[in-house]
Amino acid sequence: TILSAGETVTLSDGRVMNKRQLCVEALRCDPCFADAFLGLGDTLCGCETVTLNDGRAMNKRQLYFEALQLNRALPLAYCSLADTLSDSDETMVLSDKRVMSQRQLYIEAL
Repeated sequence: TILSAGETVTLSDGRVMNKRQLCVEALRCDPCFADAFLGLGDTLCGCETVTLNDGRAMNKRQLYFEALQLNRALPLAYCSLADTLSDSDETMVLSDKRVMSQRQLYIEAL
């Protein structure tokens, strides 16, 4: 189940967490969980950052990029990364060295 903004869940140990906290906790348990990076990016607004358990402070774009580095088969990560580009002329260099525009990232998601 996906939590909406402001919703929380109570874990079996009694901790109450929102979506952002759950994603950070998931990454503490599995630092290579691409979907947690994607979900965490979705909780951020504008130029907001989140600090991970390993000390890295990351913004939306960095979180989506990390999700793609871990799993290149996540269509939603390509779309989310494309959404962080401010205009059609801005590009992103992926970890495989491909330079992609917003349009190319959307196409890659297909």
